[in-house]
Amino acid sequence: MAEVKDPVCAMAVDSHKAAGRSVYQGEAYYFCSDNCKQAFDDQPARYVRTGVRSGAAAGLRTNAGAGRKVSI
Repeated sequence: MAEVKDPVCAMAVDSHKAAGRSVYQGEAYYFCSDNCKQAFDDQPARYVRTGVRSGAAAGLRTNAGAGRKVSI
């Protein structure tokens, strides 16, 4: 098991069982749900920042089940 963090919601994800995978700037990202993958694919730069690898760490909250993002 290779555990990684979903860059949108910061949930721990097994990369071998992830709901989705995207490649951005040569790096693979794994997702807990189709909603998180879609949010990332729509705006990858929002979730990939220098030194910050997750939406939660960047001060973003998500409701992965509904696919809505709220800035705090």
